Order: sequence, then structure tokens, then C-alpha cells
Amino acid sequence: MTILRETALLDEIKVGSIFDKKKSIINCFSNIAIKGHFEFKVVRSSSTRYSLKCNDDRCGWCVRAFRVKDSTLFKIVKIEKNHDRSVNTMKADQRHATSKLISSYIIDNLLDPRFLYMIYAYGLSITVSKDVHNQIFPLAFAIAGYRHKAIAYGIAKVYPKSHHGICIYHLEQNLKRRKVKSEVIKLFQSDARVYWRKEFDLYMSDIAKVDKKTDDYLMEEPPERWACFCSPRRRYDMLTTNIVESMNSVLLEASELPILRMMDFIQVKLQRWFYERRNEAEVAFYDISCWVEEELKKKIDLEFTLNASIMFFV
Repeated sequence: MTILRETALLDEIKVGSIFDKKKSIINCFSNIAIKGHFEFKVVRSSSTRYSLKCNDDRCGWCVRAFRVKDSTLFKIVKIEKNHDRSVNTMKADQRHATSKLISSYIIDNLLDPRFLYMIYAYGLSITVSKDVHNQIFPLAFAIAGYRHKAIAYGIAKVYPKSHHGICIYHLEQNLKRRKVKSEVIKLFQSDARVYWRKEFDLYMSDIAKVDKKTDDYLMEEPPERWACFCSPRRRYDMLTTNIVESMNSVLLEASELPILRMMDFIQVKLQRWFYERRNEAEVAFYDISCWVEEELKKKIDLEFTLNASIMFFV
């Protein structure tokens, strides 16, 4: 038995199809409606059933599903896929494109979970990440009070798997303000970047031998907040808030504008970014992004160089 999820296509769905949970059906048909430029209304929704019909009462499009007994699975018991709606009912805008649906799609399909940063600037809260081209990808914008407690609540709700990490650049600046020796700072930089517990412990041991106070200071913060090896999320080499600072510099020009003018500025800026990126993507012929292709070439060239050196010395 094949279990369908929210990414299922309309052609895959038929009477008897099973979805893993009710939320998957909701998101699946929301995506179908968005792609098909139509809207539906919920006839009935409960913990055991879910029924939809086209917003146009003259159209026969409908879906009916029931929960499978003693499980979270939902089974399609009726589906009519054909539309006979008027062209006037076709929608360019979409009430089904909710913030929850969009954030879920972005998290599951577009983003590498290693990158997720919040910016608090000028009363504007922004969530940014990085895409497969290693470019800044703004996710959401909101007007909020500076460090309002609702921000933390919102992050936990929309991005439940996000992790609060520490920028090692700022942590390093703290060490410099404490007059820590450059030798110890170099050990800290290496310690933060290693991926194995054994290496981490060795660097921490070296730090403790040279400067026990700094060792104690670093351990005041849980290592999973600043060390790669024990981070509960994949940070890779993203240990600083550079993309946040970059986004801050982009918005600097709009910082003194009224709120509506500032939002207009952001909209125009993002439209230009995404227009340029789409044009670049359309002419790309790699199976992977151009940035990844270039990074792989660098690694391969370096490997060939190392192999040649080893052969020469042997």
C-alpha cells in the first residue's frame, strides 16, 4: 500500500488512496488549487472526516476522505477531478496560499536547515536563509517591537526545528575584550569548527592548559550553541551571522523611511533579486546549482594537486 503525502499530484490520487495524515490532505489539495487557479470550500472537517467542494456551486469538483480506524491515516472515498466552472471563477490570487502552507513548503523543499537567521532592525523582524546558490533568501517580514516576546513564540511555532546558536565571531570578540591571548583565540576558532568529539576535547584541553579562566568562560554557554560537532542542527561552515549583517546593509537605505515606504522598498528589491536569479536559472544546464558546481570543481582540483604532491614526494 502506497502512502501519499502532501506533495502528491492530482493524477496520483484516486478513490482508495491513503494519506499519512489529515494535514497532508489539506496541504495537498491547497497546492492543487493554487496550481489550478481555483478555490474550494470545506464542507466538513473533523478528526474523522474531511470533505471539499469547488467554490463554484455549478462545478462538480469534490473530495471526500475518512480517517482509517485506529490510525492517523486518511482514505479518499470519493473524488471528482473534472471542473466545469466558469472562467470568471479562476483565481490569480489565492486564499489557500496561507503563511503556514508557504512556510511548510519553503522549509521542506527549498531550504537547507543549516541556515536560518532572524534580524531585528528598525522595528522590522526578518527571517533569512540561504538557497542552493549560496545566496541570501529572505523568508518572512513582520513589524514588531524590538525583541518582543511574541517573536520567540512565533519562531518556535513556525520553525519548531530551529535552534538558537551563537555567532562565533561575536563570541571571539568577547574573548578579545577579555584580553585573551591570541594563542587561545586560535585554539577556540579551531575548536568551534571541528566535527568530532575527540578533536573538540583535545582543543578544549589545550585551552584549559593555557588559560583555565577562558575554558570556564566558554563552557558557561552550552557547546551545542557554538561548536559544530554537537550542534543539534547542521551548521556546516555557517558559524557567523554574516548573512544577517549583509541583509542589514541592504536595508540601511530604507531604515529612515515610513513603514509603508520601507515595505515598498523591500518589495522592489526582492522582485529584482528573484527576477535576476530566475533568468540565471533558466540558462543553467547543470543538474546542481552553478555555485555547487564551482565548489566541487575547486575540491576536485585541490585533490588532484594533493595527489600529485604525494606522488612526487614518494
